[in-house]
Amino acid sequence: MTKPPLEKPHSGPHLARRSDVESYFLELFRAQIGAAPGAETELTLVAEEAQQWQYRMRLFHHGQWRERRMTIGVLGVGSGRRSQCFHVIFDTYLVVKIPPKPIADLSDYLERLEKEERIVHRLSGRCCVVPRLSAVLRRIKRFADVPDTDEPQLEARYRRWLEADPSRQRHLKIGDTFAFFMNFSRHRFLGPVLRETIWDTRRLAAAVAGEDAALVDDCAAFEQKYGSAGTALCFELNDLCAAFNDRARRVLREAAPDVVLTETETRNWLLRRAVQVPVEKGGRIGPSVAAVLTPPGDEVLAQYRSTVHRYRQLSHTEVQRRAMQKGRGPMAALGANLLDLLIWLGRHQVAMRDLKPDNLFVAGDPAQYPHFLSDPERFTIGLIDLENAVVSPSAGGAAGCQPQLGGTPAYATPSHFVPNVLLGELYDEIDQILHFQDWYAVVGILFEIVAGRRLFDRSGHMLMRWIGEIRRRGGRYPVGRSDYERFNRRFWYQARAEFRARTAAADACLRPVSVPVPEMLRDCLHAYLKWRGETLRRRIDALVATGDFIGEKRLGRTLASGGVASLERLMARCRQQASPANQRIGALLQKLVLLKTAQSQKAAAEQALAAPGARIPVKALLTMMFERVAQAMRSPLRAGDAPLSPAPDRPLRGTEALLVQCTHSLS
Repeated sequence: MTKPPLEKPHSGPHLARRSDVESYFLELFRAQIGAAPGAETELTLVAEEAQQWQYRMRLFHHGQWRERRMTIGVLGVGSGRRSQCFHVIFDTYLVVKIPPKPIADLSDYLERLEKEERIVHRLSGRCCVVPRLSAVLRRIKRFADVPDTDEPQLEARYRRWLEADPSRQRHLKIGDTFAFFMNFSRHRFLGPVLRETIWDTRRLAAAVAGEDAALVDDCAAFEQKYGSAGTALCFELNDLCAAFNDRARRVLREAAPDVVLTETETRNWLLRRAVQVPVEKGGRIGPSVAAVLTPPGDEVLAQYRSTVHRYRQLSHTEVQRRAMQKGRGPMAALGANLLDLLIWLGRHQVAMRDLKPDNLFVAGDPAQYPHFLSDPERFTIGLIDLENAVVSPSAGGAAGCQPQLGGTPAYATPSHFVPNVLLGELYDEIDQILHFQDWYAVVGILFEIVAGRRLFDRSGHMLMRWIGEIRRRGGRYPVGRSDYERFNRRFWYQARAEFRARTAAADACLRPVSVPVPEMLRDCLHAYLKWRGETLRRRIDALVATGDFIGEKRLGRTLASGGVASLERLMARCRQQASPANQRIGALLQKLVLLKTAQSQKAAAEQALAAPGARIPVKALLTMMFERVAQAMRSPLRAGDAPLSPAPDRPLRGTEALLVQCTHSLS
């Protein structure tokens, strides 16, 4: 068999290699056409681009070569998942998920499939894609008396077919484990939609660099595009490009005398390199010419380091502006449908517990993509990969029903990684905590839709380190309440700091985009704002009470009831008339201004939410949602130091069991 070039070693826990997936689909091709087990095969890699590989498969059968094409791509790169996911184009578009912990028993495998089907049934009416036997087995076995549209009956027939002959189970195994196959032909993952349609910054940056290459000779036009900041920069870029053109001509004359490039072409190449955008394939500057130009280009860019830095900043700002201008409609529509999904889950009392862009997809008319993204009525957001999902205990999920522990760290909280028995000892309502796990993820996803980058990267890394610490202990130390509480406090301190810093940095993106707030979410936020208002009032009263206002009752009343502007004027007078008393009052006023400002923001938020058909800026919505989740999760209601006791219906077998029990991924 002819094999494609060796792939790079897989980092992290060993799962399946891409070569295992190649071999699986080659054997599936053999079974599909009924070729003999020893028939000669060939697998040739014909194209490779951006974590995607295209193959030509050949198999000798009945005296002739049978040939077909197949494409394999990697999903969820850099997401922190432990399971390995691929998309495979083989007749149709398949998503293949390979668990990190091998599943060797068919009944265990089927039980996992049934669990996801039960969640799908509960969410009837919402578009869901889950693993099914028919997704792959229909390629090698058809039942003439069962229509393809009758999924329940089809799954039951395939189950009996597998149980009748254990050797058939190989058609579901990649390497030494059962794999999960999902038919994903009509939909698009939210992650690629964001990267390729809304935040295609690489293409936009290339377009900006191409325009600027033509403007470097016309500084008036350059200034018109970038404002006064571009005036001096244009002349510096002109010098940079002139220096590079001289060197480029010399090296091309020696290394590639047949290549003749215009000044605009070399400037375009240099400016693209300055903003770190690769040259497009198929142009006159191919890989061989680029290899000649790279050394002198890098020398010039290093020589004009300050100019390059300022140009990158201007270019980045222009790219962000264009992305926002183009994507504001789709951002608002995606945000509206994401909130609708969150409310749908709450209404049906299902907690997904692993929401993220790569577990969500947009479902609309494929022929109208991407145009339908601007209208929330023309598409919905669907769900894929429900293995972490659970029905709330109060909705029929048994109190002892332990969901699979885990989540994607950048969209997860510490509560994702501890069992219900501990959550029940720490929080009054497990239902609420499970639902707020989805709230936290939606905050991160909504930020990603509008700002084009992740919100909780540092918090996610912190969570990963904690999980690693616990795993390294082995099974000797069960997770205790004090252990959870200590880390939980640190986590929420980090998450709040990261939230404030990143939303402040993305303010220009978040404020212009407004989304409608569903009624159930509005009611929940109203309740939170009421609680927040009472808390602020008590803190203000307590702060004023710490002051010594004997004989100054009027001042005490002013501090208690005054607005931000009046308090700031009073604080300014205290600074002008320095005295111990004024210093004391000034320090008090500084704290009061912060609390009064928070009161004003709360009042503005209540007013915005009360308006009919309320649409509020994403910045304000994210702030309210994050603070609501943090308020519920960061301070457990009951605390103690006793170690975690086993659940009555399921013995816990050490820390590794707590973190990965009944799991085929920690995604």
